[in-house]
Amino acid sequence: MTKVSVDATELRTCSAAEALAFADRVLGDADSWGSSMIAYRLQSAFQADWKVEVGTWLMLAERLGFLSRLLNRLGRAFEAAGDPEVTGANDSGHRILLQELAPAMTTHYFVASGWGFVEWEPDVPVGDVDVRLKCPRGLLTDIQVKAPDQPGEVRGSQIHDGEYDQRILSAIDKGLLQLRDVPGPQRMLVVIPQRVFPVEARVLTKHLLGRTQSSEDGVVLHASSRGVFASAPGNATGAVIDLSLLRGIDETLYRCTAFLNPWARQGIAPDPSVFKNARVCHLDGTRFVWNPEPPERCFSLPSGTRYEVDRNSA
Repeated sequence: MTKVSVDATELRTCSAAEALAFADRVLGDADSWGSSMIAYRLQSAFQADWKVEVGTWLMLAERLGFLSRLLNRLGRAFEAAGDPEVTGANDSGHRILLQELAPAMTTHYFVASGWGFVEWEPDVPVGDVDVRLKCPRGLLTDIQVKAPDQPGEVRGSQIHDGEYDQRILSAIDKGLLQLRDVPGPQRMLVVIPQRVFPVEARVLTKHLLGRTQSSEDGVVLHASSRGVFASAPGNATGAVIDLSLLRGIDETLYRCTAFLNPWARQGIAPDPSVFKNARVCHLDGTRFVWNPEPPERCFSLPSGTRYEVDRNSA
């Protein structure tokens, strides 16, 4: 398969040493985070690559002028770390920290991929926008960011108390509702799941685009079986983005999968070309297409899936 995910070093505009030093400066001594998982990650050599990325997001926040507002949000994590409701793999303080850092991670990924920064947490009359960017084609894009789920504990080959797909889908539904009436003109929902293994594409295609069927001519999606993209509030959002930071032994990668809404109201959905270093699913005529390639095990909606309008469609 083509290497679509992008190495973290390719997106960074500072050195690793600068990022680590800035993380220390902003987040403080690891001991101040109590016995939480945050303290471990801030001081462990094994977590240095993650800390570099956090420092990179914080440095960008300072450069773009929203660091102080971000730090106000991180205060929730500091309080939770001092008296965590949950410890271990699903540490509550750590979970909150990642939730609050998720919009900063999103901003870093897209700005480093050619998008322009406009505003952090813009005031909107209705709904909720975490960050407003300008896509490479020049259109303002209001973005809501979610970081749902929890990783659970790995015992043998099984994950316990974590990796719940329904939590991802519930977060998507909430985000779509929050974006329904925001100014736009483009709207995107970015989901950064907190889990060990990435969400399988089939989970998202079924929820967003719909249930497919196998036929003699291949896989088909009937209009009567469309997913949440097809009706309100989903049709007011142009794309859902699955974004993850993948940490391997030799490399740290940003993995992005973009699901474009073929039934979004006119002008809301971004063009497939604006997503650099991503797998993009979109409807081209009467066929769903993955560019440059489908994710692994994407059997339920492979590239070439036919979209068919039938008499039972709404």
